[in-house]
Amino acid sequence: MARWIVEDVGRSVLDALDSETNRRIRREMVTNGAKVLVKEMQETIQERHHIRSGGMKQGVAAGAVYEDIDGTSVDVWPQGEDRRGVSNEMKAKIINYGFYHVASGKRQKKTDYFLNDKFRKKCAPRIVAVMQATLSKCMEELNR
Repeated sequence: MARWIVEDVGRSVLDALDSETNRRIRREMVTNGAKVLVKEMQETIQERHHIRSGGMKQGVAAGAVYEDIDGTSVDVWPQGEDRRGVSNEMKAKIINYGFYHVASGKRQKKTDYFLNDKFRKKCAPRIVAVMQATLSKCMEELNR
């Protein structure tokens, strides 16, 4: 799973607002950032030819936006199952991390990351830009 958290994007501006407005803007920022992350993950799946039926690519979606101790966050991962009932999340984790081959007793390592922090860091500039644009738009609406 890739997770995106509102970290330092506009923290000083948001801290000056009342809590309800702050929460609403953070949720909107994370939701828009998650849309970019979903698109990037789908493109990465396509680029790396991890497509047989297209179910995993189409299953990439954002989970619910939630508040935790770190701030507002959202998880993005391949959801659902393919037509045979195999979890898209499980397939993505095997592609991403590898698997343990029972017969040989060896771990089959993979280095095709698109679910973890390396992938998130690669996408960070685009996501931060979208989140800053969302913050600017929301602040303009507040100042009208």
